[in-house]
Amino acid sequence: MSLSSSTDGREADESKKEWELQALFHRLNNQLGIVLAHAELMEAKASDAVNRDRASQIVSGALAALGTVREIRHRTEPLAGWPIHFGTSFDVLPQAGSFADIKSKP
Repeated sequence: MSLSSSTDGREADESKKEWELQALFHRLNNQLGIVLAHAELMEAKASDAVNRDRASQIVSGALAALGTVREIRHRTEPLAGWPIHFGTSFDVLPQAGSFADIKSKP
């Protein structure tokens, strides 16, 4: 086994781990978005000030959590090719290959 193939294997493993981490951030961001949407709906439909204030606190907490996820993601982005904001599709892929290539590796 050459040094080059050993280095390539390590880089592929690191790339896969980095992609998996970014995918987790994406999932967490989606879940927090759902919490935020429900909290905003509860806030809008609250029948009294107490329930409106409680829903407002959830909205504030969800927004703060989304900001924290964004900050952590930006601080851990290893490649210049990673998207700053994930959309519904993976338009920008890591330089090591496509999502399908990374996902299919053991």
